[in-house]
Amino acid sequence: MTENSNTIIINDIKPGDALEYKYDLTSQGYVLNVDFSWYWRAPSIHGVGSVEFYFSDPKIATFFRLKWS
Repeated sequence: MTENSNTIIINDIKPGDALEYKYDLTSQGYVLNVDFSWYWRAPSIHGVGSVEFYFSDPKIATFFRLKWS
């Protein structure tokens, strides 16, 4: 998991697993494109995908960084 204050990047992940992270956020009441946005990077020729989550508040990013680690 790569990070800066407002961003969480999770490498080596399948699309279904990335959606589970997104659903984790929305099920807790966070609003897409208000509280967070996300970007799925399709697998390269090496077959590895990644997902990036950008948060409007670094405190939310910190909370989920700890929860998802």
